[in-house]
Amino acid sequence: MPIHTDQLPLARIAPFCRKRGIRRLALFGSALRDDFGPESDLDILVEFDASARVGLAFFAMGFVGVTVQGVVVGRLATRFGEKRVLYGSALLHAIGYITMGLASDHVMLALGAAFFAAGHASFNTTASSLVTLEAGAREKGAALGAMQSASAAGRIVGPASSGAIYSGFGTHAPFLVGAVLLVPAVMLLRRSHKGDQPHTDEAPGTPGD
Repeated sequence: MPIHTDQLPLARIAPFCRKRGIRRLALFGSALRDDFGPESDLDILVEFDASARVGLAFFAMGFVGVTVQGVVVGRLATRFGEKRVLYGSALLHAIGYITMGLASDHVMLALGAAFFAAGHASFNTTASSLVTLEAGAREKGAALGAMQSASAAGRIVGPASSGAIYSGFGTHAPFLVGAVLLVPAVMLLRRSHKGDQPHTDEAPGTPGD
């Protein structure tokens, strides 16, 4: 049977909307039909106030991502080596996932998004560089192609699996699961470690120098 307004906890919904800058909240879809039941999805339409800072998290992600890729990653890789930068990017990913998963307001959400963006930007840039450095001369193209294919597969599987986790376990679950999945990724990275060394600008010496 459809949901009626007298069944909703309006006294709790109103302050929730005011706190988050929500101007209008409406139900649609199966919630308004007679076939609505315990197994049905709950479709909600949200309209935000013009002054609501909805885009803060996305701005933080974009700004941090551009800064990390354009300024920070190259210097860190030169000083510490690509493999160590990858370890750091995994840590930033985990911090971002956990912070967003536990966020209770837009500021904490933006902070988590910034950590995630930093980890994501540094990982993508450094992984490509690392593949180029460690693959053989005839293997570089195949290795980069495999990495891009894996990345594309992740963009397909990730949203689908996250949606299922979200539906089954709640809004925080996809972020926390993402943080947990970083553990085997880092372990795999350590197993493939080949003694990464920081780069130097010095030319290699020659016999007799």
